[in-house]
Amino acid sequence: LMVQSVEGNPRLLRIMDFGLAKIVTHTDTTMNTVGTPNYMAPEQLENKNIGPWTDLYAVGVMAFELMTGRPPFPGISMQEVFARKTDLTFDPVEALAGLDYPLPTQRFLRRAMARDPATRFQSAADMRASLHECLEQLQTAETQPLARVRLSGLLDPEPNGTPPTAILD
Repeated sequence: LMVQSVEGNPRLLRIMDFGLAKIVTHTDTTMNTVGTPNYMAPEQLENKNIGPWTDLYAVGVMAFELMTGRPPFPGISMQEVFARKTDLTFDPVEALAGLDYPLPTQRFLRRAMARDPATRFQSAADMRASLHECLEQLQTAETQPLARVRLSGLLDPEPNGTPPTAILD
């Protein structure tokens, strides 16, 4: 993603490279696993059932990062990130417990990054509507966690692959 200043909009957000396109054939499998580990959906790791919901997963990961200042699947290696994504007991939203994130925000993030593509948002319009509701709840929350998020944790993960511990002021 790139922020670009253009006439009439000093903060235009452009998608420069949103993964690699799948060659469409009459099958639900993909021959190669290619992508940025933090943003790859579980179905990409399994080389099957890739579709629009796969891109919406990546948007969910970005939303998590912007709302929390930390990656949802921390790791210093691709293998560590993939291990967390495939671990059925790992729930990145549980890391928000005690950080004053309203339930609608937690529900949005859980659905956006659901392991099962069928339970994820199926269209950008549905995701956008849910995100607007989520952001309204965040703006009216007493503690307003978004006002305290520092995004520097996305650049400097802890050496052991755990998320930064001091993400809130």
